[in-house]
Amino acid sequence: MTCLKCQHQTCKRFGYFGKRRVQRWRWQSCKVTFREPQLASPLGTIGTSTDAAARALQCLLEGCSIRSTERLTGLNRNTIMRLLIVAGEAAKAKRQLQGVPNAAPQN
Repeated sequence: MTCLKCQHQTCKRFGYFGKRRVQRWRWQSCKVTFREPQLASPLGTIGTSTDAAARALQCLLEGCSIRSTERLTGLNRNTIMRLLIVAGEAAKAKRQLQGVPNAAPQN
């Protein structure tokens, strides 16, 4: 990686931060600290595994209620609701990318 400020490439470990103990790094020349870039999660900011999210969405697709999905998966119902929002937005974006218009009922 190259520093945007000083254009150098030498850095050293510089401790940890946060609850998950994320590694911090520091450029040797300009003393700027940073963390390693992380890959974007398909779930956004939801802090659950993709397996648990897939189980919850599968339960909902099978017709289970949110509370029964909560009992079956061990996830909080607020997390399940956020998963529904993320899944709906992803489906909507995919539909738009494929060129399928929104099928809004016309009165």
